[in-house]
Amino acid sequence: MAGILDKKTRVMDFMITDEGRSQIRDGDLRIAYASFTDSGAFYEEESDGVASNANSRIYFEASSKHQDRIVVESTRGSISSFEIALSSGSYDLKGYQVSFMTESLGAGVKVSLSGSEAINLSDDILSGITQNFTDNQIIGTEDIFSYKQGFELSSEQVTFSANNASPINTWNYIAQDDIFRPPTLASFDATVFDRRFSHFPNYKFLPPINKIGLGQRSGIALGEYARLNQPEIITYDRLKQELKGKQSYEIKLDPTSRDNNILIQPFEFGNDGSVKKLTIIDYGVFPNDRGTSSGVHVFFLGKLIKSNDGSVKYFNIFTLELDV
Repeated sequence: MAGILDKKTRVMDFMITDEGRSQIRDGDLRIAYASFTDSGAFYEEESDGVASNANSRIYFEASSKHQDRIVVESTRGSISSFEIALSSGSYDLKGYQVSFMTESLGAGVKVSLSGSEAINLSDDILSGITQNFTDNQIIGTEDIFSYKQGFELSSEQVTFSANNASPINTWNYIAQDDIFRPPTLASFDATVFDRRFSHFPNYKFLPPINKIGLGQRSGIALGEYARLNQPEIITYDRLKQELKGKQSYEIKLDPTSRDNNILIQPFEFGNDGSVKKLTIIDYGVFPNDRGTSSGVHVFFLGKLIKSNDGSVKYFNIFTLELDV
């Protein structure tokens, strides 16, 4: 957040929000966009949308608010995503529990929701989460070179059906004695070896080499080192091959604008009343087959689960492709 301190020199006062400080601690802070809000401006009647002169008005300093948390990010490959904390509207989400502000027991009193209550109020809870974005009162602009603004979804609800063959082929885990033997959690690869994380700098395979000498293009390897992590998927064809045969649905944004800014934050509502934030892995942009766009932005959506040996495993539930 920022504010103008001196109307003559126009010096800006910047501060890092609590969420930003948390991302700095984990090394995940990436400043990519800037937005402006008129939440502190005053509009007089018949002002034609022009804010009143603020030279003689006293303002509060920029401060961190719960509305600053819109899309809850997690440390890549860290179990810390389990302990999410998000306040929006009348709801508080902390860890797996949901609390609701009620006036029947007195002002400011919150009660935890049971399993069925959380499920029945899931639409209200999700709407309350997106309310944080609205409460920021961000100033919007219209594309004067296009008659299309915003977008609409061709389908607002998608249902996947599970069976013995999809999304997991359970027949692969039936032994010769016809006993179902699913794989144990310890048999899955930890995030440090998972190919879905291998494109991040902290997960790269970087065997030690000597310093590059004069006239050399690269350093000389100090020895032979086995690559323990899985190689990353570097082509879109390879990704499609891995997803071949999986259930898929296509949702079109029609009509749409030239620049679609989309905020996505998936949650899972359990029958026990828990609300779990699914972890999103940004896998980057791949050129599409037709060459009709800037590329296909791929995201993995899933869960981080801690194994008994202390390692963290990632279970991919959905693969989301945004053909931008």
